[in-house]
Amino acid sequence: PNHPLSMVAILNNMAAFYRYVLLAIRRSGLQHFRRYAAPTVDDEIILYQNKRKKPILFILIGSMSILQLGFWGYLAQFVYREFKDERLQEKVREHGSSLPTSKVLGSNKWRTFISLFALSAGLFFAYTANMFTFRTVTQLSILKQSSNVKMTTFTPWGRTRVVMATLSDLRCASNRFSAQGQLAVKAKGRPLYFLLDTKGDFLEPKLFDTLIVSRS
Repeated sequence: PNHPLSMVAILNNMAAFYRYVLLAIRRSGLQHFRRYAAPTVDDEIILYQNKRKKPILFILIGSMSILQLGFWGYLAQFVYREFKDERLQEKVREHGSSLPTSKVLGSNKWRTFISLFALSAGLFFAYTANMFTFRTVTQLSILKQSSNVKMTTFTPWGRTRVVMATLSDLRCASNRFSAQGQLAVKAKGRPLYFLLDTKGDFLEPKLFDTLIVSRS
């Protein structure tokens, strides 16, 4: 049978071995794990920051987009369900009109068209509102010892998310001085522009102009 002291000795030897391995990794400078970890404040240089835009604004925008989608979706199904030939024919007969069925909104062609139009309108409003939120940048920073740029944007529920892009994939539509209200930054492979409010704080203006604007 194993003596308790022998088990303690084994555990001590294992702990010493792990301390030796960790010390060797630290001395050799192998920091591969940090490539996959979220960057900390010390790992990045903040070029732009905007604390003026509050999350409540984007919560309201997200809520309004849901209401718009619900309204237009309800309108689409109401038109498709209620605007039928037989119902409109009955109303036409009640008013003594001889208008043919193909000329009224109850025809299948017009009923389908209006329903699809209403549904498309709801999807368009919801998509536009949410994409505006996803493309509004609250912080832009460059990671040290790399060419990666971290852009922090809002979400429709008032939270934030991080978008990573390489510096070579960013293009700025104009400079800070000629931009009217919003500075548009395009990231390769992503639809639409990321928007930086010119009223925000450019903490490193020269570095921002050199890395972002001058490359465009």
